[in-house]
Amino acid sequence: MKTIFLAVFAVILGIAIGVTTAWVRLSIKPWKGLPPVGRDGDLISPPASSVPAPRLEVDQAEYNFGSMDIEEKGSHEFLVRNRGTAPLTISQGNTSCRCAISKLERETLLPGESDKITLEYKPTAVPGAYHQTATFFTNDPLQSQFTLGVRGKITSVVRTVPAELIFSRTSSDEPTSGQVQVYCYRPEPLEIRGFHWSDKKLAGFFEAKISPLSREDLQEEKDARSGFLLAITLKPGLPQGPFQQKILLTTNLPARPEIAVPIRGKICTDISVVGPGWNDERNVLEIGTLQSREDYRRRLLLIVRGSQRKEVKFRVAEPVPEPLIIHLGKTVELRNGQVSQTPLSIEIPRNSRPVNHLGTDPKNWAKITLESTHSKIPQIYIFVQFAIGG
Repeated sequence: MKTIFLAVFAVILGIAIGVTTAWVRLSIKPWKGLPPVGRDGDLISPPASSVPAPRLEVDQAEYNFGSMDIEEKGSHEFLVRNRGTAPLTISQGNTSCRCAISKLERETLLPGESDKITLEYKPTAVPGAYHQTATFFTNDPLQSQFTLGVRGKITSVVRTVPAELIFSRTSSDEPTSGQVQVYCYRPEPLEIRGFHWSDKKLAGFFEAKISPLSREDLQEEKDARSGFLLAITLKPGLPQGPFQQKILLTTNLPARPEIAVPIRGKICTDISVVGPGWNDERNVLEIGTLQSREDYRRRLLLIVRGSQRKEVKFRVAEPVPEPLIIHLGKTVELRNGQVSQTPLSIEIPRNSRPVNHLGTDPKNWAKITLESTHSKIPQIYIFVQFAIGG
């Protein structure tokens, strides 16, 4: 009797648990009935949504330009399509930097239509890897925003060392020379097929010679495959003052069909003055106001260039303005004899009487006169602006 009772109780408990479980499941997800079936017993798929919608499709999201020269510009076209059933609109957003420029041909694509988006990249002057992007917005409900990108590595096809040839304080009566190494880093050998000058009026004062770099010279430049030595000679005759010129080398490289090497400098007289406080434009030594209890010294240098640089001698002409004391030092040769240098010291002793040689009028400045043996520059004037207080 007890066994029968336990069996009946177990059946009743199982039915209760099954009913409770079914009720909970139906509460969470109500039953919608059996799926429809066809005459052959196969299930019938529910009908698709009847609301038209655009669908964006892009052939690729990113393009790799590979290695690019600093002077090159890359351009790539991305293909976009509308795979939907409604017009697709595309609007342009921002780019990650100014060097990436996106061009959107059309802003609306009908169903089935395709078009292109052009992304251009102009490298910066900094070599190395880069990755830039451009953002766009659409009315695609599944893709309201998408990004296109370009990447690569900026390298130099050609490099000149130095980048600019400078002739500083050059004499007008004798030639001066300088050199530039032109290195190429591409497997294709560099060829210089010709050259011309940017300033044709000054072209007659310049001479250029081009010769291949030796294997030993190329080994001094990392990754260089070929190169040339450019020797520039500045001929006599340029007028005094600054000058600018540029030599334009024609090459066989599609990436760098022309190499520009800037040249600049300054034609000076054969004798010039340099040193702290010296104003070359005004030809004056600027000292300022001193107190009588101060002891003052200043050292300038007389620089001589040109064909007479080894023979020029200086002498201090009298009278010397009080309380200035002038001394000339020993002349020495510099730059393998290309220039000579003579020290010139100016002293103002302590307890000197009050004077005023300041102001804007050169007639009020103290003037030191130096005599030279140079055939074209017999005298040099050094003006001094200073005052001594009580």
